[in-house]
Amino acid sequence: MSENEEKYSAYIQAHSVGSTTWALFAGFTFAAITILLTQHPEPSQIPVQITLFIFAFMLFLFLHNLNGANTIVGICVRTAPSLPEEWQRVRFRRFQSLFDWIGWILLGYSVVFMYALWGLYYLALASTVLALLFLALCYIDYIKPSKEYFKKQPLIRK
Repeated sequence: MSENEEKYSAYIQAHSVGSTTWALFAGFTFAAITILLTQHPEPSQIPVQITLFIFAFMLFLFLHNLNGANTIVGICVRTAPSLPEEWQRVRFRRFQSLFDWIGWILLGYSVVFMYALWGLYYLALASTVLALLFLALCYIDYIKPSKEYFKKQPLIRK
């Protein structure tokens, strides 16, 4: 560990704990949505749909914060071990980035799909709009600034 990394180790650890916390909150929220959808006798009631929408908001918020905490840890870690040569190719990194994005997007939209499967179409539509809003915020808040940062400060492989 370099001298600078040693200075940041507590900071990185704090954000790593934050990542774990946000992931845990997102998992519990997803479980609450699933339980409410499957166990409530009438999920089409307005109070239930309002609750499900609030849960969807919470899930997207937690995923947004999780993405931010992960981005911060990625920025703080400046020295990494050498990777296999195949993994360092631009094509591989692009596919990996694409798969990461697809995973994040589908994770959030899985709730929208569940709402649609239960016939809660207005809730699915409202959650889709909410998901698009959080996706745009995630790009504006974390992805775009980190891309610019990584262009100026590339990761060092040793």
